[in-house]
Amino acid sequence: MGLIDKAGPLEKRFLSELGINSDNEIPASFFEVIKPYSKNFSEAEQFCLNDYHIAFTGTFKFSMDKVVGTNHSRYAGHTWIDAFIDLDRKDKLLTLYFENPDYYEELKSGNIIDLGLVLKDGEYYIFDKVGGGNNRMILMKLKYLALKEKSLDKEKLDEEFSFCGNIRISPPEEIAKNIFYFMFPNGGYRESGYQILNKSNDITNPLFQIVTNYPNDPIIIQDAITYEELSHLEENFVDKNKAK
Repeated sequence: MGLIDKAGPLEKRFLSELGINSDNEIPASFFEVIKPYSKNFSEAEQFCLNDYHIAFTGTFKFSMDKVVGTNHSRYAGHTWIDAFIDLDRKDKLLTLYFENPDYYEELKSGNIIDLGLVLKDGEYYIFDKVGGGNNRMILMKLKYLALKEKSLDKEKLDEEFSFCGNIRISPPEEIAKNIFYFMFPNGGYRESGYQILNKSNDITNPLFQIVTNYPNDPIIIQDAITYEELSHLEENFVDKNKAK
């Protein structure tokens, strides 16, 4: 049985609107694999991204072209078309898509912001801790890929498929690793008693604090720490405190 044969009436209607009525009309890009978040982010990056006090979160526009992965185990590692066929609550999703197309326009304008992703190396991964939205973005990804096959103006298409979302960004991997091992020496077997927090949640000017007694009544031990200082935590903080 082909993929289109597996699709239900609403799925077939959606695909038909994209000009896809048989398996041989499915674009090759539909068979690209959705990258697993767990394999593309290190343990330290995942640690930082799980805590909005450490990672940076902001509202930005993103293009579906750059959405490549997810942290949802149901879809990660599968192709876009297989994920579409296996969408959770797909009949409800597609009914809303056909009955309320303005919803997606609201997502583009920023009047509604309930999608969430993480950013790494210019690529986005759907991320449930800041909103997720796997079903809706898989739907839009297929629509984008189908239209990309026919479009002569990719720049215009990218703009048309740009949505507003909550975007979370980890510190660079080596700095994330320093943060993790500073807070949890020996790889997490014990806590240091210190917490590193982002100071202003401003990715354009990333600054951090080292605090203790968190979260009850935090005491600032060191303030306004830069990435450069975080990259030398051992010599800038740990060694100095050992000498006291």
